[in-house]
Amino acid sequence: NNGKKKGERQEPKQIITEDNAFSIHQDNRMTFYRIEDIRRRSMGGDLMLSPYDAEAYFTYPDAAVLPLLANTDKIKRFLPGLGFTDESSTKKRLEGFMYKVEKQLGVTYVIRGSNVPIGMVIVNSPLYNSKAINLAIWTIDFYISEAFEHKGIMYQSILRVLNDMKSVMGATVVYALVDRENVDCKKLLGSGLFEQVDNAGFKNADNSEVPPLVYMIDLSRINFQRG
Repeated sequence: NNGKKKGERQEPKQIITEDNAFSIHQDNRMTFYRIEDIRRRSMGGDLMLSPYDAEAYFTYPDAAVLPLLANTDKIKRFLPGLGFTDESSTKKRLEGFMYKVEKQLGVTYVIRGSNVPIGMVIVNSPLYNSKAINLAIWTIDFYISEAFEHKGIMYQSILRVLNDMKSVMGATVVYALVDRENVDCKKLLGSGLFEQVDNAGFKNADNSEVPPLVYMIDLSRINFQRG
């Protein structure tokens, strides 16, 4: 599970100063991807990684299933903005995911096992983050249902998403903002995938909360083996 102390729609504005602005890799393009280029990916066996789009919204009964799988104390603690508390709130959140990809705000990838949504990797585009946290950067959040943790599924899913971010969205530098107490997330990101970087440019504007740990990956240095 990955997440910030605030949820995706509840993040406080961030501040940038002349001292730290140069070290944050921002992207001010207005167009990041073609929707038709964002496709589902097989992960072997019955596992599939697919973008949450209109087809998913009208095909899968996710609004009824996700409150049962993703409404755990752990997921709510680190990603409180998911809003998968009941079918009604989940449906509203999923509708937001559907429109998000169409507005160049990012892509929510659903990890499915036998068509059941067991996890997600949420890509937030610079256009989204410029409004949410006042930084035009690429970020990812992620979670996996606790029954499927520690099986390598999330690691492999993130690799595939990063591949899409590089080849389809043109992203170079990607950040993950992590709660300091999120041990599982820190272990996954710190296992040679991302590197921890200075979080000075990510301090909360009102200084009311401890700033998150910040991890970064430079995709220009990564050669993915598969498309």
